[in-house]
Amino acid sequence: MSQLKRNAFYNTAYQVIRIIFPIITYPYVSRILGPEGIGKVSYAQTFAEYFTTFSMLGLPIYAVREISRSRAYPGQLEQTTGELLSLSICLSLGAFILYGGSVFLLPHVTPEPLLHWIFAIMVLFSWAQIDWFFQGIENYRYITLRNLLLRIVSISLIFLVIKSKEHYILYGAIWALSTVISSFWNLWYCYRLTHPRWNLGSWKQHLRKSLPSAFLSFSMFLYATIDTIMLGVMLTDDKYSVGIYNVAGRIVRIVMTIVGGVNAVLTPRLAYIDETGNKERMGQIIRKSIAFTLYFTIPASLGLFIVADDLILLFAGPKFQPSIVTMRILSIDLVILGIGSIFGQLLYATKKEKQLLTINLIALALAVVSNWLTIPAFRQDGAAAATIFARIVQTGLLLAGSMTLVSRMADVRTYIRIGIANVIMGALTLFIKSVCSSFLTGYRLTTTVLGAMVFYILVSWILRIEPFLIVKDWVLQKMMPAKNHS
Repeated sequence: MSQLKRNAFYNTAYQVIRIIFPIITYPYVSRILGPEGIGKVSYAQTFAEYFTTFSMLGLPIYAVREISRSRAYPGQLEQTTGELLSLSICLSLGAFILYGGSVFLLPHVTPEPLLHWIFAIMVLFSWAQIDWFFQGIENYRYITLRNLLLRIVSISLIFLVIKSKEHYILYGAIWALSTVISSFWNLWYCYRLTHPRWNLGSWKQHLRKSLPSAFLSFSMFLYATIDTIMLGVMLTDDKYSVGIYNVAGRIVRIVMTIVGGVNAVLTPRLAYIDETGNKERMGQIIRKSIAFTLYFTIPASLGLFIVADDLILLFAGPKFQPSIVTMRILSIDLVILGIGSIFGQLLYATKKEKQLLTINLIALALAVVSNWLTIPAFRQDGAAAATIFARIVQTGLLLAGSMTLVSRMADVRTYIRIGIANVIMGALTLFIKSVCSSFLTGYRLTTTVLGAMVFYILVSWILRIEPFLIVKDWVLQKMMPAKNHS
């Protein structure tokens, strides 16, 4: 198996682990804490993540590219890693001081001080969240295994200690604890692989080079969370709407993490290919990535839209029924974000971060204005519609900026086949759900999803859709040696 396929496999496994965790815990937590408790934790966590993102000044995405490039030169990996770690510590301490000042001086913005101080741990130890190192050296296996163990511990703690709606503080503490453990584990394993040479001597050079990445990273994070923050700020007396939106968004993100597993490994590989100047290979990777993304995101989006009512009732309970419409709106984001992420990684890997930043700032401005216009009247549904509108504009601009980098990105014949397969699958999914209307929610949802998957696989086989054939051949190759061995 090639390195890129191996990375995609482990990263997809990592995303599946991230999905299993909320599937197991969220039905329990949402019923215990309710929309208000979920809303409080979500708001406090997002507020802390603003400072965490700021404290890194774009180093995570900048470092992935620089670590990947440094592998080509002897001794450069240890030096680059040490310099980036040294700079990260200083930035994290500065962000922690600002965060503490905000909790003290802005009580109307931080109404739950104890919860905000718990999440302060995430800010303080953000420097040690060095997944950028392992992504840069393309060691996705470690990231996957580490997160599997941490998720198991977190799941156990949630079921042991979360017993009433007042335990939302403990729920936040479990999130913070997992961050601390992950931080120290990362440092320990980093030192097993290399010996970073701690040095602040080049901090100006890295800071200057990472500044475009810093603005880019912060704009991306701000854009991804502006809907939740604006809901919390504009509806200060209504954390219920925040909780409703959080549940719908969380379910969509659960599916998004699976379909985005392959694309997430593109940046280090594209950066390495760009360094070698192999433009033909870059074009091949982009074309296959687009085809794979469409093949997985379109049926996922259709499926979420059709079974949104059953998913919300089973996943969160009747109290979250208003999330159904919100989730149907957000389900469109799967396709748009999936395609946009490919072009975004292409621009960044080829050192076009300034152009990427401009595009993200335009999308952010549109998101702020559209949220400001829609939230007062439509609350969580308005935030969802504003998110989709801004995302469409953003993806269109990313596509326009990427067309000069790769000569041929489209594979029209494959796209047509994917479209036909999804029309057939969508019609059959509606039919299965209608036939099973008298079933209990869990049985109806399971039957509908499994039936849709089977039909999609069969249609893909008949139409000989390339992404399906690639996955099928890889699975058969992995199974045949095991069969012969037995």
